[in-house]
Amino acid sequence: MAHFKGLKGLLEAPADELGGLSGVGDNTAVLVSVIKEVAAAYLKEQAERNRPIRSADDVIDFLGFTLSEETTEKFLALYLNSKNEVLGTETLFTGPLKYGSLSPRKAIETAFKYNARSMIFVHCLPDGRITPTNVERNLSEELQHAASAVDILVHDHIIAGKDTHLSAREIGWLKGA
Repeated sequence: MAHFKGLKGLLEAPADELGGLSGVGDNTAVLVSVIKEVAAAYLKEQAERNRPIRSADDVIDFLGFTLSEETTEKFLALYLNSKNEVLGTETLFTGPLKYGSLSPRKAIETAFKYNARSMIFVHCLPDGRITPTNVERNLSEELQHAASAVDILVHDHIIAGKDTHLSAREIGWLKGA
């Protein structure tokens, strides 16, 4: 842990870098990566139990471990109950977001599956860029319009970079709720 400056650094270290340390073999490197995966699953499961989401920061905290290891651009949805507790998280699209990449219908159908009262969308950008695009703005508006047609709230659309994020609600893209 001293070499990687703490537990976070150790758990995020690539297996080949771990294996290259004196006294650390391949089995130990694999064990550390398994511990990371198990811990992530445990923390996600614990967080999903009765922890209300009240802000964009809460969403980032909730997804923190997931986002820190993400290497692919993804568009996620968090489905919430009437108390803003997470019912489930789904990846709606993987890859660069372009016009028409994501149908609002998929997000709404999945909300029905969870019997969700509200949703929060998160566009994960591992390259760190959080500059909003017209595609993202239009998608936010389309998703909010489709959700409101079936009485489901869209609390936010968050653009999440490596160490920062931007809330569509905070910059005025989403109205109401």
